[in-house]
Amino acid sequence: MMIKCSKCGFENEAGHIYCAKCKTKLNLEQISSNSFHKSPVHRNFRLQILQFIFLVIIICFACALWPVPLETVNISGPEFVSAKNKLTKLQQGVLAAPVDFSEKEINILFNYLIQKDRRRPNFKAGLISIYASQVQINPETMTIYLGYQVGPFMLGPITSCPFWLTYEVTGRPESGPDGLRFSALNGAVGHLPLPFLGGSIGKTRLQRIFVPFKNARVFLGRIEIIGIYKNSIRVKYSKYKKGKT
Repeated sequence: MMIKCSKCGFENEAGHIYCAKCKTKLNLEQISSNSFHKSPVHRNFRLQILQFIFLVIIICFACALWPVPLETVNISGPEFVSAKNKLTKLQQGVLAAPVDFSEKEINILFNYLIQKDRRRPNFKAGLISIYASQVQINPETMTIYLGYQVGPFMLGPITSCPFWLTYEVTGRPESGPDGLRFSALNGAVGHLPLPFLGGSIGKTRLQRIFVPFKNARVFLGRIEIIGIYKNSIRVKYSKYKKGKT
């Protein structure tokens, strides 16, 4: 906002009472409230505030989507052999009584299945591919974390760097007339809860892991859940039961 001197015509910046050139007292009645509202400085200040708010929203959203760190399961050779033998014997009907699998054994077998999928000759990572998982067994429910690599993307001659996401789904594996199914209760992407869509997204991602393995799907279709306890799950297998997951 400039104030023009009535004597010499020099334009003074707002805040001056006397002309900076001829020292004549300025007519401050030239300044009106509308002059300040139309000031470019005032408009720029409002724009800066809006830009700052938008930046804060983006940062908060990015932090919410930040991947949940997955715990590394330290697997020894004997532990893997023991869990694999227990699973094989259960599938062959050698173990007719209900069998308990610990949380660590579930994680060993689940991660083994994921790595086996990635080693398939016809495996294609695509834009979204799973690289890790973590299973947490709670009383009556299970929480499954799936770590995904997204990208890289081709943008003309430029290739973007990949980034990582985690899907979380909590639910109950339930036995029904059509075999074992996973009833999703809620889910999240990163640290962002998605009460309505998260469960469906996580359940869909979880089902895709078993698509290439027909034997695994048949096996799960014949599993009966006896109980879900803290850090363990008790199951029973019927080799004659037919169903689908």
